[in-house]
Amino acid sequence: MPDHLLDPVLDPDTLLAKLDDLERQRADRPADAQLPDDAYTQIRQALTNETFRAESPRAVTVRAPGDQSRPPASVYLHPHIALSQFQSVIAYCFEAQAIEAGELAPTDRGLRHWIDELKDRLRRFGPCDIRWIEPALLNLATDLSQNKYPFADKRPSTVPLGDHARVVIVGDWATGLPQARNVARSITATLDATPAEVDCHVVHLGDTYYSGTEEEFEHVYLPLWPVPAGSRAGSWSLIGNHDMYSGGHGYFKLLLGDARFAAQDGCSYFCLGNDRWRFVGLDDSYTDPDQPSLAGSQIEWLSGLVAAEQRPSTILLTHHQPFSAWEVVTSDLAKLVGQALGGKRIEAWIWGHEHRAAVYEPGLDYRDYHDYAQYTAIAGHGGVPNLVSGPAVVPPAQAVDQAYLRWQNSDCYTVASDAWSYGGYAVVDIDLDAATIQFFTETGQPRTDASGAPVAPDQLTRLE
Repeated sequence: MPDHLLDPVLDPDTLLAKLDDLERQRADRPADAQLPDDAYTQIRQALTNETFRAESPRAVTVRAPGDQSRPPASVYLHPHIALSQFQSVIAYCFEAQAIEAGELAPTDRGLRHWIDELKDRLRRFGPCDIRWIEPALLNLATDLSQNKYPFADKRPSTVPLGDHARVVIVGDWATGLPQARNVARSITATLDATPAEVDCHVVHLGDTYYSGTEEEFEHVYLPLWPVPAGSRAGSWSLIGNHDMYSGGHGYFKLLLGDARFAAQDGCSYFCLGNDRWRFVGLDDSYTDPDQPSLAGSQIEWLSGLVAAEQRPSTILLTHHQPFSAWEVVTSDLAKLVGQALGGKRIEAWIWGHEHRAAVYEPGLDYRDYHDYAQYTAIAGHGGVPNLVSGPAVVPPAQAVDQAYLRWQNSDCYTVASDAWSYGGYAVVDIDLDAATIQFFTETGQPRTDASGAPVAPDQLTRLE
């Protein structure tokens, strides 16, 4: 498996053509079919979904095979279980075709979680045959519905954070695409430029594409993570919906089993802090990846953290959003967090999931979210490219009024006639009682406003 997402697997029209081919195989060899007759219906619906299509980049120009200097012409990545699982499996077919055409160097597929029967099927029938593809899809569906990796409900204790600290936050990063690589290089440079006396950490807000298989963590995430083995910087990761689409095996076994993430002790939620500031990361994807909630005893754990009369200022981290100016949010996440807070407000809430960066004004009241945090922001622009030169996507009327946006990422660059939004990350700097947050582009430059003027770091206010 290559260390980046493949262009054909990101193109809905190419995927539809492959789906047609698989259905022809089923018709020609019905005895080889293992999925129900309507098995491909959900996938086809996702590939033809008008909203998904409208929200997906479709560049005018395409890149040459093997060109990793620019984004693919199409980036079809959406929160849809059947589609993501299909992309994980069909990637083997497109990889083999690219290798045969000389467009991709042969790679070690590194099959980890596939059962022996599936490994044998892949060897015997090849990666484009329904005799491999359909059992592989069944395997992923079973991992999610019946064979999820066990949830580690440990109520973790607080891991010490230095009084002078730098915490880098990046979301939806693990694609291996040029944007993700640029972001990783810039984060590494940021860490290298940080004085030795400053405690450093990097937090991923979750999502490894396409569906978080062990192979995808092995090839797309771990080799490209900006914190090398032996670094002084700590590594942390939440679990996103795409990480759970294959049952969480890649996240819990591969990622949390890596020595760089040892401080999490196998747990998908954590607290990193000192007497003044702390970062609290929640797992909102385990129970149902597309219906955010808080598994296990996280509500009680979070409630205990905020109940103390003298508590550190809290920066909450989740994968999913409590509200959005671009989407209609109907999950229970905000309600559950509000229940845990018990009437208290926290200093900040930062999330990913949406592949963009933005900061909201305080005082927002939306559905189950009732101004729970003084500072709210999205940092989900780590690895999924966004085309800004195409037709504008009109937010639904039920989304948060965009007048509440204090800042949104408008930094972009041009490839031929296509304008692409820069990816990036956020950096929280803590100096005793003071804390600031700044957003950086994938090239390591501080954010700007819509006119191109520099935007100063935001001050995070400690609440009484």
